[in-house]
Amino acid sequence: MAERRITTFDALLAILLIGVIAGGFVWAKWEEIKPYLGIEGAEQYIATETMTQTAQTGQEAGAGAGEVHQEVPEVPRYQLTSVKLQVRDALDKKTAITGETIYVYEMGVNPADPEAIYLDYATTDSSGVAEFTAGKIFTGTDYQYVLKGSAVYDVIEVRSIPAPARYFGVFTHTFKTPMFAYKVGNFSDIGSDQTINITANPGIYHLEFDITIAEEQAGKVVKDPVLLLRVPEGKDLASGCIKSIYFVHKSGSSLGLPLGDVKAYIDGVPIKLTGVLPGYLTVNDKEVVTVKITVDNSICTAGSALDIALDDLGGYRARDVASLKLGADTEYLRISFVA
Repeated sequence: MAERRITTFDALLAILLIGVIAGGFVWAKWEEIKPYLGIEGAEQYIATETMTQTAQTGQEAGAGAGEVHQEVPEVPRYQLTSVKLQVRDALDKKTAITGETIYVYEMGVNPADPEAIYLDYATTDSSGVAEFTAGKIFTGTDYQYVLKGSAVYDVIEVRSIPAPARYFGVFTHTFKTPMFAYKVGNFSDIGSDQTINITANPGIYHLEFDITIAEEQAGKVVKDPVLLLRVPEGKDLASGCIKSIYFVHKSGSSLGLPLGDVKAYIDGVPIKLTGVLPGYLTVNDKEVVTVKITVDNSICTAGSALDIALDDLGGYRARDVASLKLGADTEYLRISFVA
């Protein structure tokens, strides 16, 4: 057979065929991607996507051209016949606290108001569980759960019970997270009373003695502890009698007493104390302090006095936030001026 020679015409024909095939492929792809480029047909493509997404989410604020508005079904609000809440010891989180009462209030109600109306109340049982059965608690609603402590400090928490899916009713609930409360402790003995004889010690006189700042009961605390310098009623100090007062750390923990002269704290703001657990003193916190006082006995008068006091809840004989009860017993040392 004679060998066929490839002519220039044959080569041109092959190139033409390849171009036609490639052009068809490119044209098909062009038609496919035009909507994405904002060219011919893009408006229809975008409108179709908007309608599809709107129908899927149902979250459009209002229906417009080419959009579908879909209402979100309202989740029912269920009335609960039983709600359980456990109270545990904040220092020993596995230990239940028994015999303490929790009140349930609507939001906006002041639980410290003696005339405030509560929705329900319950006392913790031997397992530390308070069960509310008045039927006044509903799902999907915030309430104040207020522990008005007797042997513990008050606790106020805002809690709500999640609304279930609209296909499932719920009529009881047990909170998985307990309420934690601190047991009320007491201060240890601060020290011995002191006496200054203005006749036997005329003029400028210096007095030094030690005080102890500590909480004495294991498993308990004093909350928001403070040290106060206060003049007892009816025992007013003459102006200028006290020249200076210094607290000098001697041993133990440092509980936050200020450096320098603290005379300005007399009948002024309380001095905040804090231990290892911020805002509390526990049995692990103890500081021995040397008190250095300078007086002018030419000005001081017999019958006057100054107290160094330890108290809790942020002030002298302060009361708790909801029950308005007193906390730990006040511990104080008195410096008396006699003739």
